[in-house]
Amino acid sequence: MSVLAGFLGSAVLLWSTAAGAAWLIDPAFELGTGYDDNVRLREQNEQDAIITTATAQAQVRNVTERSEVSAVIGAGYVMYSDVDDLDDEDLQFLRLTAHRDSDRTQLGITGSARRDLVLRRIGAILDPLDGSDDAEGGFTTDGSLDTGEVDAGAVRDQVRRMRFNVAPYLLIALNERTDVRFGLQRAQRFFDSDGERAGLRDTTTTGADVRLSRAMTQLTSVNLTTGYALLESDGGPDADTYRATVGWRHQVSPTTEMSVDVGANHVDNDLVSETSLTYRVGGTRTTPLSRLSLQAERSAIASPFGGVVEADRVSARYRQSLSERFEFNLSMYGYRSERIATGPQQDREYIDVSPELLWRMTPSWNLAAAYTFRWTDREEEPGTATSNAVSLSLRYQPPRRM
Repeated sequence: MSVLAGFLGSAVLLWSTAAGAAWLIDPAFELGTGYDDNVRLREQNEQDAIITTATAQAQVRNVTERSEVSAVIGAGYVMYSDVDDLDDEDLQFLRLTAHRDSDRTQLGITGSARRDLVLRRIGAILDPLDGSDDAEGGFTTDGSLDTGEVDAGAVRDQVRRMRFNVAPYLLIALNERTDVRFGLQRAQRFFDSDGERAGLRDTTTTGADVRLSRAMTQLTSVNLTTGYALLESDGGPDADTYRATVGWRHQVSPTTEMSVDVGANHVDNDLVSETSLTYRVGGTRTTPLSRLSLQAERSAIASPFGGVVEADRVSARYRQSLSERFEFNLSMYGYRSERIATGPQQDREYIDVSPELLWRMTPSWNLAAAYTFRWTDREEEPGTATSNAVSLSLRYQPPRRM
């Protein structure tokens, strides 16, 4: 009910904003096919497959002097050939950001809902207009508790999952240089019956945080953050997590920004009471022809097997315009998770690297060729598993209305 209440609150904010300006809708469609030499990401008895995907999405936005709403809504379908025991699946995704400003306050919310698969993912085709990263592993600094990216490579089964994440916040400007932000978060993750047979457990994470920020100069700011979260999993011990960090933000140049947050994370449950280092380091560099985004993080998060794990995660996104018609994209995501206490959670490592070459045939039609390498090391299995996949996709997106 709390997730539903969060989305209902978002709908109210959307409705109240809509009266101020016209809604702009940017649709996009993609049809792709590819070959994967180890579709299940198995250590042994590898299976190859031809995978066809079809995706349709729309970005919706509404901007006024006092408010802004941006949403990405999409649906897709995955079809397998030459694999008898993998069912075709339909997928859906939604990501919403919205805020309303007054003289000294900002009331906002971010939310997402995703129905997808552990082994195969469909993400947004277009870049979200709010600057967020919808790629798997694109964890952000907005207080999001959506930890579903650590499910990647967890098991060799094709498991359907549902993920919900709602994070409302209130930002108050205390003076021209100081503000305080109060945030709430709730993330839920559900697996179907195949997930239960594979040892995956539903999890719920509920938390709150307070962040005090002060601009030291026009280019540099510092912040203090403290937060609490309750991590619950079916069949596993609940865990209380406490976090306190100090952060630094600096605009190195007109094109480059860096951020560092360092602190302590304390986990307390029936099995263990442990304090460890937590950090988040990130940076972006944007030029007229390229964009690079890097982020590394260590945090205590809910394990898909129940309980809590300490996860080191790294994410990188790079885009380079080669000419008026050609563009090169590279995405990379990796994690390493370690159990904090004895229990069902398992130590795992995972890496996903995907370069892509995009050809803009016309202003509306794009042809993309991509290669994806996946690697995982599961504690319960001997050896490692790798997957190599190549794909072609045809994208149609009408010229964006600004």
